[in-house]
Amino acid sequence: MTTEIREFSFELDRALCRQAEAAAYCAKNDVEEVDDSEVNKALARIQTRLESSSYHGFTVLENEVPVGLIFADSDFPEAQAFIDNIYVLPSHRRRDIGSQLVERVFALLKERGVRHVDLMVTANNEPAIQLYKSLGFEVKRLRMAKKLSS
Repeated sequence: MTTEIREFSFELDRALCRQAEAAAYCAKNDVEEVDDSEVNKALARIQTRLESSSYHGFTVLENEVPVGLIFADSDFPEAQAFIDNIYVLPSHRRRDIGSQLVERVFALLKERGVRHVDLMVTANNEPAIQLYKSLGFEVKRLRMAKKLSS
């Protein structure tokens, strides 16, 4: 099995990016049905942000098939960056792909002088929380949310 990491290509990785945004939408909104219009808006935002020199994306390929992606934004003051999204296909999780993606982003951000990286994770995503802790992340803030009935 051949594994490689390359820069994210919207053209080549659009399907994986759509799947990642659909999963993020469902997790964020605590729903099982995806709102395609919201996913399309998210994809358009990503495509626009990729035109910036401060927004970075990488894709992991296994046997030339995209199986994971990560985005990071370094357009923050005081040498800070934010991991905006990380996604690995469910069939490829627990195979060190997430760690490889984060380490690749760390390397790029260090080259660019970034000294501090933040990310957000859903509170019930224990596998992701354990991954981030294993990579040296610490809980610094707790963000809470409440849905208001319509």
